[in-house]
Amino acid sequence: MELSEYDNIKSTVITSVIVLNITLNGLAIAVIARYPQLREDRTTLFMFSLAMSDLANGCTAMPISAALCSSATPNVRHETNFLPRINAVFSLWFSVTSMHSLCYLTL
Repeated sequence: MELSEYDNIKSTVITSVIVLNITLNGLAIAVIARYPQLREDRTTLFMFSLAMSDLANGCTAMPISAALCSSATPNVRHETNFLPRINAVFSLWFSVTSMHSLCYLTL
């Protein structure tokens, strides 16, 4: 199956977003873990929680979403209902935890 230029660009953008998500959230976690004085503030702890949730999302739900949306893997969507179900669970779980962290940050 020949991929169009649009499919190649879409795959590149999705992959870039996933890599940036994992890299930047990993760096935020590393900085907060490295410097104990940052852990004294509650806001930083909530940011740590948010970064953990987003990192987990970037490692689990985002790659599954990319596989489901990719034109290169049309059989993945139709052969089994497992990936769409697990994607929905991961996406919902990490979205809810991210929203809770953001709500706590605003308070």
